[in-house]
Amino acid sequence: MEPSTTRPDGLLSLAVVSVNAIIGAGLSQLLATAPGVKVTDLADSIVALHRTDPPDLVVLDLHEHRTSRLGADFWSAMPAGARGVVLCRSDDPPDLALAVRAGVRAVLTRETAPGELLGAVETARQGGLHVTAELVPPFLEQVVGSPPVRGPQLAVREVETLRWVAQGLTHRQISRRMGLTEATVNTYVKRIRAKLNAGNKAELTRRAVDLGYVAPS
Repeated sequence: MEPSTTRPDGLLSLAVVSVNAIIGAGLSQLLATAPGVKVTDLADSIVALHRTDPPDLVVLDLHEHRTSRLGADFWSAMPAGARGVVLCRSDDPPDLALAVRAGVRAVLTRETAPGELLGAVETARQGGLHVTAELVPPFLEQVVGSPPVRGPQLAVREVETLRWVAQGLTHRQISRRMGLTEATVNTYVKRIRAKLNAGNKAELTRRAVDLGYVAPS
């Protein structure tokens, strides 16, 4: 996907898209200082760009959209051959695979510093890929999936106490088996109940089995 340099001045054409007129104007003013490009259009939607000569670069402000819900139909509206720079909310990044396939080469937020935005435009102009630092974790999660959710972590002595509880022993009997005071066993059991969110012995035993601390009977 190579942008075409058809302007007589040798600059690539750049369009700014934002439903917020003030934000769009501010972006246009900033991007006018970017080397190698010339801002040629300011529109309120991607579709509006099709009424003019297709730009080589598109800076797309999606802060007002639910970006993560934008599907292939939305991205297919990108001008053919254009490279995109997207601004989104930090808590709602786009589907990176869909965006990249549509020509997006940089993803940032409105909080991104002006210098980084200009650098991202240059990266997109050169055909590279830029992702601002705060969006790297959610994009990695898209690629590799969420980390496995670990169950509550019990200390060694808490596990031992739990196993005796599951076998039906009283706190006094457990204290003798483990060589502890009954008060210490009571403390262990309180901690275990809190960690496992178990209100009584039956729930405690069930959680112990579910988490693999105790073999099912």
